[in-house]
Amino acid sequence: MQGAPFLRGETLTLRTVTPSDYEFLLEHGNDPVVRNGAPTPTPVNEDDLAEFVEADDSSVQFLPYHAGTPVGFVFLFDIDPHRDHAEIGCW
Repeated sequence: MQGAPFLRGETLTLRTVTPSDYEFLLEHGNDPVVRNGAPTPTPVNEDDLAEFVEADDSSVQFLPYHAGTPVGFVFLFDIDPHRDHAEIGCW
């Protein structure tokens, strides 16, 4: 089941991450080419991923979908609502 739409554009929709997305995220996020530029350059397991998505209150995660298919991962971190500032990570 896809997560709820957060933002819709002409070609992409950003959706919230749900546990049903974990298989996609683990398969692609653990790819050595993708992982090379990641903040955690070692493979993660489902428990690590669930903790990041479900329990990390300091970040927000989304899956970009194109034509109903997930095509990557986007997350905001170092969020400072007082300065309207956040950093973005994506693959």
